[in-house]
Amino acid sequence: MKNLIKISLVILLGICTSFYPKSVQKQLKIHFKHLVGNQPLVLNNTYYTNIHGEKFNVTKFNYYISNIRLKKANGRWWKQPNSYYLVQSSKPASQVLTIPNIPQGVYKEISFLIGVDKKRNTSGVQEGALDPANDMFWSWNTGYVFLKLEGQTLLPDGQKTKGFRFHSGGFNFKFNNIKQKTLNLQDAPLNVGATSAAKLQVKVDLQKFFGGVKPVKIHQNYSLMSPARVAKVADNYSQTFTQVK
Repeated sequence: MKNLIKISLVILLGICTSFYPKSVQKQLKIHFKHLVGNQPLVLNNTYYTNIHGEKFNVTKFNYYISNIRLKKANGRWWKQPNSYYLVQSSKPASQVLTIPNIPQGVYKEISFLIGVDKKRNTSGVQEGALDPANDMFWSWNTGYVFLKLEGQTLLPDGQKTKGFRFHSGGFNFKFNNIKQKTLNLQDAPLNVGATSAAKLQVKVDLQKFFGGVKPVKIHQNYSLMSPARVAKVADNYSQTFTQVK
């Protein structure tokens, strides 16, 4: 009789476990939504007007998200190991990050780096998102490019265009352009459970890049391509990331 009860319990446990698909258990999906103001970012042919009245399009927008951490209501942090992602506007699938194996619970804060931490900048040739073949690497001295924004701007004569390139990188003490972003989720906490994946939408508004902490005009900065030059506007791109509520 006891053996029969044990067998029944095992079967029941198996049924309950199978009821919750492993693919969605204890996961968080972060969707990065790229915008220019209230307009969706469309590469290449769509022109936008920034806060300075400059017309521009975007041909490339890539950036690294790394060191993802989640904070529970009790103040304890959980950090995803080996947390490195390359988000690319040309690849929609890369704009949705799936964070697996999160301890079940309610989380009221998320923190991540926009860029790549110092340790990985000095760890030699790497694979996956950090593979130099992704064209997001400068050299062993300056390390990874944390963010690339490239496009064309319409010149004041209204007839000709000129390309612009903003590449942010640099991790040493003098020009440390790694930026940490923390989003307070108190109004819409993440409930990581066993039955479905928690979801978080993050708006990335390029309009704030041009009008952020230190406003930058394209027509005065067609090329920001070194840690020293980009340092003056590096704080801007951390302001572009906000939670969609």
